[in-house]
Amino acid sequence: MRTEWFDRVWMSGGLGVAGRLLGVAALAAILACGSPSFAMAQDAKAPAPVNPQTPGATKAGEAPDKPQAAPEPVPAPDAEVAKLNLLIERMTKAVLATDIAGYMACVDRADPVFLQEQKNWAKDLERKPVSEFSIKAENFRAEGSSVEGPGEIIADLTMNWKIKDGGSARFLKYAGRFVDRKGEWLYAGEHWKEMEREGVRVFFDAGRENIAATICEIMPGIRAHVHEGFALTIDRVQEIKLYSSMQHLQQSIYLSYTDGLGGWNEPGESIKLIASAHPDKEGLTSVLAHEYGHVCTFELGPKANDAPWWVLEGVAELSSEHYADNGQFAQRAVRRMAKSGRLRDWAALSDFHNTKQGDMQMVYTQGHAMLGYISERFGREKRIAWLKAMATGSTIDDASKAIFDLSFAELDAQWRESLKPQEEAPAPAEAPSKE
Repeated sequence: MRTEWFDRVWMSGGLGVAGRLLGVAALAAILACGSPSFAMAQDAKAPAPVNPQTPGATKAGEAPDKPQAAPEPVPAPDAEVAKLNLLIERMTKAVLATDIAGYMACVDRADPVFLQEQKNWAKDLERKPVSEFSIKAENFRAEGSSVEGPGEIIADLTMNWKIKDGGSARFLKYAGRFVDRKGEWLYAGEHWKEMEREGVRVFFDAGRENIAATICEIMPGIRAHVHEGFALTIDRVQEIKLYSSMQHLQQSIYLSYTDGLGGWNEPGESIKLIASAHPDKEGLTSVLAHEYGHVCTFELGPKANDAPWWVLEGVAELSSEHYADNGQFAQRAVRRMAKSGRLRDWAALSDFHNTKQGDMQMVYTQGHAMLGYISERFGREKRIAWLKAMATGSTIDDASKAIFDLSFAELDAQWRESLKPQEEAPAPAEAPSKE
């Protein structure tokens, strides 16, 4: 069993080292004795098997349904295709003109999560406008047909774009979805398969059923762990979207996004991940815990996303430490950097859009170490209060003064001092000879 460096402050905020070690030893003893009550409790909490072909879970002992052959797609009516081509033309013109309102008028508003993602996607065009943009649509097929006509139309889309003032031309191919809202066609994002269970809904491409099922299995435990660290509970269903390529994940965030990443979350958005055909369960658990740490941080107040970037990533790393076992790594890394004078000023790690490429890893490592220090020194309750203060509009300096009775400069200086090697006590003098 791993021992997690900050578990005692993540969970309770007050348990000392001796208590933590005693807890591990007691659990090890229970496992060694093979306690029937412990085994029964584990079995009772074991997740039901998930049927990857349909949303939800199969009943205990019931074999999953055999996958049914997909029906042949029905070509969309020419009249509806003509309407969709006009919609795509409007979308294209709006993007080229940086017309945010015009673009959003083309987007379906039924799903608030997708709507928020599209708002953020469109808003980034003001920061990074395009010089080229086009959408080619083909192979239109109807779904959900009725006497009134098709309720949805799927099309194979090819999006081409180039960001103004730098960057190479890029493109992406994916299946897009359009919905009919009282006679008006609107863009509704990707055409996904879905799986849902115990408070999580996973959207994925065909062929990624295994990773979707794994997420449905592990996410309830991750949510419970992260909720405890934040002393809150989120009851709504958590959406998770799995992208089959890095470029698709990047494009779903902003057209301008080019940095490599494994996961993403912003307030009101889904958790977005790269989907592997053969997922590493341990690594997937760590990434999900990190991203769900962001979800919980954003619950603390409307200004949470305005906190320094290193704070947001530091607490997300702390959220996943139970699974990633990386707390001691972060501590050793910052001690080495402190010794060699390579620790960064916090201002260099505070702005997502303006952090230098060479400093990005330090946002996570140095932020993680500082959040760990705060947790160890002040405990869980004050850590949460500090985060809440920033999430409701306080500056980091005001939050530090209010919660820790220290300016942030004083807190930083004391943290840096704690990283210095401790001087060894002098060896005791030899007792004088009695000879």
